[in-house]
Amino acid sequence: MTKNILIVYYSDSGNTRKAAEYIANKLDAVMEQVKTPAFGQGVWGYFKKGWFSWRKRQVPIAPVVHDPANFDLLIVGAPVWAGHVASPIRSYLSTEAAKTQKAPRVAFFVTEGGRGGSRALQEMRELLNVKTICELEINDHDRKIQQDISMMENFVSLIDNSLEQGPQPATA
Repeated sequence: MTKNILIVYYSDSGNTRKAAEYIANKLDAVMEQVKTPAFGQGVWGYFKKGWFSWRKRQVPIAPVVHDPANFDLLIVGAPVWAGHVASPIRSYLSTEAAKTQKAPRVAFFVTEGGRGGSRALQEMRELLNVKTICELEINDHDRKIQQDISMMENFVSLIDNSLEQGPQPATA
């Protein structure tokens, strides 16, 4: 079976990008990075990111290239900021992915410093009103002890198994 997978992600520190690249390489997926001009560098930018995320605010994002409706599976990766999904991914899920008439199957992953991933994943599900085929939460401790690789391998296996079962609706 030919895989037709889109991975959309936002990464600031590089952790989410590294996870997206690893998963994309394993699944031979198309990648798209969400970009935003909303945050600056330094301390002010750091606090602004946390504030926007905590307040569940959207931010302007650059136009996207790929329409998720053209793929069999959409995988969305996001960092966790202030215990919530990062604002650029909130914006993507609220505007771009929600525009699709034919919702593809969906999987989510988040990267985090310590905690908040469960809430971020829940917010992502609620924004799209979908039931995911699988989800992954990677924290700094997982990366430090290199457990993240086996976690991503398991995530990829769950996705492969789901794709082998054929098309299924993603709506909750």
